[in-house]
Amino acid sequence: MKYVAIVTKPKILQQDRMLTDADASPIGDNLFLPFVRLAERLRSEGIELHTVDMLPVEKFDAFYFFDMPGKKTEKYFRYAKEHGKPTILHVWENHFIARGNARFDRYADFDAVLTYNDDAVRDFGCTKVNYGIAFLSDVPEGLPFADRRFAVMISAPMKRHIPGNVSYLRLRTLDFYAKSHPNQIDLYGRGWDRGVYRFQDRPEIFRFTHALFLDKLLPRVRYPFWKGPCVRKRDVLGNYRFVYCYENTDKIPGYITEKIFDVLMAGSVPIYLNHAATEASIPSSCYVNRAQFESDAELYRYLSLMTNDEWKAIRQAGRDFLRCEALPVFGIMRFVDDVSAVICRIILRGASNV
Repeated sequence: MKYVAIVTKPKILQQDRMLTDADASPIGDNLFLPFVRLAERLRSEGIELHTVDMLPVEKFDAFYFFDMPGKKTEKYFRYAKEHGKPTILHVWENHFIARGNARFDRYADFDAVLTYNDDAVRDFGCTKVNYGIAFLSDVPEGLPFADRRFAVMISAPMKRHIPGNVSYLRLRTLDFYAKSHPNQIDLYGRGWDRGVYRFQDRPEIFRFTHALFLDKLLPRVRYPFWKGPCVRKRDVLGNYRFVYCYENTDKIPGYITEKIFDVLMAGSVPIYLNHAATEASIPSSCYVNRAQFESDAELYRYLSLMTNDEWKAIRQAGRDFLRCEALPVFGIMRFVDDVSAVICRIILRGASNV
């Protein structure tokens, strides 16, 4: 039996939780089911996958880094290099949030780099691996158009503005509804009870107020339509006509997370924002593209005038996409196939060098 360590910083994922609990992350439904299935596949190949805290470090034959090593995890990278152990980097979080992932000069230090980033695949020879989505066999019909509430957003507030991230656009959308149509949207997610800083939706102003610590002195913004945390997204999304599901960044081609798929599988219409290249992977007919509207007011007018038939046509396009032949590239089995192939190749190559 060979042993591979997953090196991850978040404590909530340690103690093998990300390999045994599909809902180890509180921010989505079944987000870690791909890793549960990956551990099962590798075990059948004679390879055990464990988080690094579960065994003595010398027990491991290879090290699988869940995002670029940082201050708390760099020691495992040094150990691997000093002892001739193979290393794999899996770029999970986008590199504007996990800034270490932007150290493209370090990618060559790993035996393999797995990423969704099409630019990195082209420029640095990385292996393309999409997020693995737990697709439903049947999309529920859900409530009729007339019985659904208008719109919903499920997210968590960013603590600060991060260049390259577009989470501030979510705040602009929420501000628009708070000022103009507070009864037309519901907000779910953790952390909104504490409010958000003033001007956090205006990066050019927020940088100034943050530098002068004015953000700490000004009263925070709290949204009256916040409904609390959401246990399972799919239990909520089907109650709404439209779901705002902006990605955290629109700057990385190939960065497609579970957000839009959760909405499609709930039988609702996504209001989506992502890199322009997304249309090559997900047909634009099955979502409303936020980038095509100059303002939240213009988008709202479009949505509020949409008829039942128009809404059903977009939703049907989404249902058709969930049945199309191209969909498996985003599925869990494809994820497991791609990642296990890399790990097995590296483990076998390491064994041949012994």
